Amino acid sequence: MRLSDMIPGAAISIFAATILWAGPIAAKEISVAGLRTAGWSVVSKEESRRSLPGVAPYENLTRVIQVTTFVLKKGADQTVCEMAYDSQHDRIDETCTSKKNPQ
Repeated sequence: MRLSDMIPGAAISIFAATILWAGPIAAKEISVAGLRTAGWSVVSKEESRRSLPGVAPYENLTRVIQVTTFVLKKGADQTVCEMAYDSQHDRIDETCTSKKNPQ
């Protein structure tokens, strides 16, 4: 049985992503997963985590912002992708920018 059969009009969003793009990367590749599938290699990965007070009406809960920055390369091209998870909004945003022939 599908969720839409149990709850009419229900929609599931497993991965919400906002993607900003600049450069010669095809639209289907603009994510870390898409780039890796297209032959790009992760050359570095950095993670950070911040704890903030919750937003009303959940002021008593801790809001966690986790950011992972990936640097990917393919040939002479380099792309930097940043994934950010916001526990308060239960959302993942992914932003990728590319540079051709980085110096």
